Amino acid sequence: MKFCPHCKRWNTGDPQRCHFCARTWNVKLCSAGHVNPPNAMSCGECGRTHLSEPAGRTPFPFNMIRFIKPVVRGCLVLFGIIILASLFEAGSRSGADTIIVPMFLMLAVLYWCIRIIGPNFRGMLTKLFKRIFDPKL
Repeated sequence: MKFCPHCKRWNTGDPQRCHFCARTWNVKLCSAGHVNPPNAMSCGECGRTHLSEPAGRTPFPFNMIRFIKPVVRGCLVLFGIIILASLFEAGSRSGADTIIVPMFLMLAVLYWCIRIIGPNFRGMLTKLFKRIFDPKL
């Protein structure tokens, strides 16, 4: 997601232009889509003089969200791993008949951690498990 400082709205995905005001982020685009620096007067590749307007600088708190979000996700995953380890330890001490509940809880926490870390890592884990369990690939 990107925040547009010109119209003060959030844009989904990673677009080159704001969906609402059509301004760009820290670059100027010509009508052919060539990327130019924000202070360019004409396109460096094709020479066109009609360039997009940059939206301006993003306020500091909104820039920090990009860096804080992965840290929070990492802390949640680490917390999930600690819970998994403590449940496994508690289940291994109590005997074979009471290990089912901690194992179920461990699987639930693992599923929760995988849901938090995002689709890219989930795709990587899926490919890894497919290679492990299906040697034909």
